[in-house]
Amino acid sequence: MKFKVLGSSSRAPIPRLIRNYIQLLEMGVGRMTPMFIQEPFWEMTQYMRDAFYININPKDAITNPVIREKSLLIGDDINEVLKEASEKIKEGR
Repeated sequence: MKFKVLGSSSRAPIPRLIRNYIQLLEMGVGRMTPMFIQEPFWEMTQYMRDAFYININPKDAITNPVIREKSLLIGDDINEVLKEASEKIKEGR
């Protein structure tokens, strides 16, 4: 998989550019167009050793079975999840 580096006209493979842990967070993406966000995230999670996939979606929190061990699925309202996370961060947890 390749992506365009911001500010550059060159294209480079993701594993060459990203050497550290990466969190792929998908929020509220439905099943109408999975090829644009969901499937590329699954592919990156599968092939990048230090990648982890999180899907927050009250209706469609799913993952590819191949990356189940590297996935967290949250089937709750996105607003409530982020509000709770923000409160925990403020509390220092």
